[in-house]
Parts: sequence; structure tokens; C-alpha cells
Amino acid sequence: MLTNANGQHYTKNDHFKAMIGQVKERGLKLDYVAFDSWYGGLDNLKHLRKEEFGQQYHFLTRLKSNRQVNPEQQELLECSRGAQRAPAD
Repeated sequence: MLTNANGQHYTKNDHFKAMIGQVKERGLKLDYVAFDSWYGGLDNLKHLRKEEFGQQYHFLTRLKSNRQVNPEQQELLECSRGAQRAPAD
């Protein structure tokens, strides 16, 4: 739990969503959002992909190696396996 200046308690997910909400309120136009893995929960990642902001944000964060991802929209892979399957140029 986090505590704001008014003494209100909130979760790290609430904090993350509030920070992203400030981006919209201030009229900032971003293509990417970079953040620490502490905020890398599924709820937050999905929150960034919602179109309620008028845009969908791409994100850059670290994920645990056992986290499942779907990089090619075909199958779920653990991050450690997905990185090995990245195409070589």
C-alpha cells in the first residue's frame, strides 16, 4: 500500500493508473510509456492498451523470465523462450 499527501491509502496499480491519467489530463501525446517492473502487472499492461485515452500506448518494461507473452499472436511463450525466438536480421 502507498499513502498520498492526504493520508489516503492506495495500491501500486491505482498509483500507476493515476499517473497515466495525469498524462491524458495534461494533454501529453506519447507513443511509448517506460516503467519499472514493479508496475508490470497484467492489469496495468491492459490498462495501457485501452482506447479510452484516445490512443493505445506501447510500453517498455522488464518482465520476469517466466511471464507468458504472445509476441507473434500465435502462442503463449515464456519471456525467456520468446526472446530466443526473435527473428534475426
